[in-house]
Amino acid sequence: MGKISQILIVVFVVAIFVGSAIWFGFSGVVNGEYNYVKVEVNPKVEFLTDKNDKIISVFPVNAEAKELLINENFIGQNVKDGAKKFVELCVLSNYIDVEKENNAVKLTIVSDLMQNLDVKIYSEIKKYFINNEIKSVIVENKDDLEIFKQAKKYGVSNNKFVLMQSVCNLYPDTTLEENSKLSEKELLKKIKTGFDTLENNVLTFTDEELNNKTKLLKLNKAKINHHNENITNKSISEFVKAYNEYEKEHKSNFEKNFNSQYKNWEENKSNLMVS
Repeated sequence: MGKISQILIVVFVVAIFVGSAIWFGFSGVVNGEYNYVKVEVNPKVEFLTDKNDKIISVFPVNAEAKELLINENFIGQNVKDGAKKFVELCVLSNYIDVEKENNAVKLTIVSDLMQNLDVKIYSEIKKYFINNEIKSVIVENKDDLEIFKQAKKYGVSNNKFVLMQSVCNLYPDTTLEENSKLSEKELLKKIKTGFDTLENNVLTFTDEELNNKTKLLKLNKAKINHHNENITNKSISEFVKAYNEYEKEHKSNFEKNFNSQYKNWEENKSNLMVS
């Protein structure tokens, strides 16, 4: 085989490789037709989006999130705006305390290749914290060491493990072991079906749940207003450096085990409120 033939073969192989990479990146074959976003504070919520990052399903993971979602509409919003809106609800209800430190938000984002959705959402929430001068760490699920230990048992990534947990939550008769054998695309389809099946339970709320949300917002309204009154363009500019230093100092603690660290912070906050 001559040198020219060898060169042509190499060029042909490279062209196929590059073309395949581009096709995989833009066709979204990894996750199918849905993207998944989970936002955790104490309230925890899951979003599913379409290919354009528009929210098509919202599901509260716990009772606290269910209360915050009452009379709120996320469907059709860009998920970065929806995630920020949920974080803002956590601020208004004092799950994120504007007067305290060691607040934390955890993000799990499973999206199609080359979308950079994680960067968009992370940046949007960080911008919200800076503009409102709130000290809160933002942790990405892929960096949670405790989740890594659990995911390692099943030979999966941190993000896939969270999808497996979500399916177990929606379908209690399934196990993590069973779900580990499914692809991310299959897990996302099961999550979408589960969300659709339980949609009425999500939309239905009691008077007690509505009253609890109303009380939370009313209880913290004066504190939030007082905090916001002191914010200026100059103070925001000065806050940027303080926020970055704060995040750098505290982030690693939440990355070791977000749930455990957050639980400790909540207990300390409760003790301070009682005393």
